[in-house]
Amino acid sequence: MTQRTLFRPGGDDPGILVPTVRQLPLKALYIASQILLFMGLFQIYKSVRKVSIPEAEYAFRNARRLLDVQGGLGLNFELSLQQWYLDLPHLFILGANRVYAHYMIGFYVVSMICLVFAPRRYSYLRRTFFISMLVALPWFYLFPLAPPRFLADPGIPGFEDLARYSFMDTLEQYGPIYFSEDGLVSANRFAAMPSMHCGWAMIGGFFLASAVPWRWAGLTAVAIISIGMGFTVMVTGNHYWLDIIGGWFVVGISLAINRALPFPLPIRWPWRHKLASIDRQTAAAPSH
Repeated sequence: MTQRTLFRPGGDDPGILVPTVRQLPLKALYIASQILLFMGLFQIYKSVRKVSIPEAEYAFRNARRLLDVQGGLGLNFELSLQQWYLDLPHLFILGANRVYAHYMIGFYVVSMICLVFAPRRYSYLRRTFFISMLVALPWFYLFPLAPPRFLADPGIPGFEDLARYSFMDTLEQYGPIYFSEDGLVSANRFAAMPSMHCGWAMIGGFFLASAVPWRWAGLTAVAIISIGMGFTVMVTGNHYWLDIIGGWFVVGISLAINRALPFPLPIRWPWRHKLASIDRQTAAAPSH
């Protein structure tokens, strides 16, 4: 009997599988293809997002509006949180910087773990990831937002009041360099809302949760990864807490859209039947 999972599919889902040695070469090729797919789509995503770069004045005006909303709730705590964290031993902020800069490596790792051990669930959650890109992109047009790290020195007349939010840009101060103009596609630095660092970290937690046989362990992984990334983006001065909620909201909408779609889609991909055959053979193989 297939164990229930929080994340569709269900039905003929074979559950957790352990591939045989004979199946590993094809799995390895599929893993390589999926990483290349993710990397390519991420560059396309960044290219489309770059088109939405607004006038800086508009982004800082939205930052003021967001801070007013958070202040009205008595929850403008990000600066105090960062200052507290910076008072800890230097190793802590260096660690947070590296988590922020290299989190996609972790995303690839957990998604590929899911591909190997729960391939049907991987296919479903991969679609959630793709949908989240499409759901997030309009936000950057509708609400461009200057991140906290820009507030210490807006450099624009009329926004001098924001300088009281003296956030440190910890990546610029301590490295590693994340926001660079030398990459394949330069970043939109006013794309703070929603925080897809947090949204995709949550999806990474879903991938990992789907690949373990213990429901409690999966839920714990999702909570730790999601909250941990939320903490990271605030102490590094890259996001407000409302950005984090925005990223999680995008994931919720993406999950709802994905659930409403048929799974799998009625499209005959040439490799689907071959991989499905391998998964059926793995599920039927005797365990040792």
